[in-house]
Amino acid sequence: MNKSTTERIVDAHEDIIFSVKDIQPIIEHLLTSEETCRTPILLIGESGIGKTAITRQIAKKNNWDYIDVRFSGHLPEDIKIPTVETWSDKYYKNELGYIDTSNPGISIQLMNLIKRAFVHNGSTGLLDLEEINRATPETMNVLFQLIGDRALDEHTMNPNWRIIGSINPDTDSKFTVNVLDFAFKRRWLVFKLRPDLKSFMAWGQENNIHPAVLQFLKENPDALYKEITDDINLMPAIWERTSNILYSFEHIQNNKIGSDILKAALGASVGISLWNIFYNIKSKQKEYTVIDMIGNYADDLKQQIYVKSLSDAGHISELTTIGTGWASSVKEVDQHLLKFCHDVPIDVAQCILTIVKDLELADSDVVREEYSKLVNKMIYNKNNEADSLQEVN
Repeated sequence: MNKSTTERIVDAHEDIIFSVKDIQPIIEHLLTSEETCRTPILLIGESGIGKTAITRQIAKKNNWDYIDVRFSGHLPEDIKIPTVETWSDKYYKNELGYIDTSNPGISIQLMNLIKRAFVHNGSTGLLDLEEINRATPETMNVLFQLIGDRALDEHTMNPNWRIIGSINPDTDSKFTVNVLDFAFKRRWLVFKLRPDLKSFMAWGQENNIHPAVLQFLKENPDALYKEITDDINLMPAIWERTSNILYSFEHIQNNKIGSDILKAALGASVGISLWNIFYNIKSKQKEYTVIDMIGNYADDLKQQIYVKSLSDAGHISELTTIGTGWASSVKEVDQHLLKFCHDVPIDVAQCILTIVKDLELADSDVVREEYSKLVNKMIYNKNNEADSLQEVN
């Protein structure tokens, strides 16, 4: 007897698991489309797989405000607290000139943790709720209203803000997690992610992950996600941190210090192997001049690594000399100069742009894309400076 249609569908059902590279354009489509941007999205994947990196990159690319909240250990009073107002409070407010004819009572005050997402000022933002399944049951009750109603008591979210969340799988033995209630979970659009070397390598090349890390992972693909000891678990987030450590070694004099740091961070065997790769690359590294970079920089990863090492080491005057010399010698602004401006500190980029402000952009899609990235970076930096000034004030 043939199975019914329903039975065949059930038999054929299986979870669809996405790579990090494949999921990013999907998430960006959902968050930027008016019809779907208020649908909360939940990413499920092992710790360190790159869930946070996805949301940060989307927010930065679209010049959105961004709030990242990790709920492990947070209590409801970290999100909102009741405020009781008495007749005495009313009296003193009126004495100070704040006329308020309402009766005293209890109101809910939102804490700074998520307050910006509830300000109706026309801003657009992304509220990233992480480690949701490590929250206390009391905190989960607060999150239930936030996800279901886009509100907390009488406070409603800014309609231009999006919500995305992330959790570790229920089966993850490395962390204590709670199984999410079905009524809560069904309110999310859920995507499951998996560690994916190809995606990480592509992301690493675009984001200047140190070439020693990329070479090591190419030779040892199983090391992308691997338990070394009870205390050392390799994962994409660890490799990103390791990349930053390697960049700090560009001018290191004591090789033993470098190898010891890597052994402590990655385990003895992995640390030694990575140090040997790094040392070989460093020994062959050359210094680049303006002549080398003109017409080549955007396509030459080694030149980009060299510029990043100068930036990380604080060699501003050297970068300024390269950039201003370059800017003074060109007749139009191409993708290579724009990429250089994107990779150097903002102050250096502004010096270069002042010199070329009257020149035209080269007419190509690649140039326009690099120009857009640079503009977004400068706007993002300006917004961060404004936020810092507000916090000081």
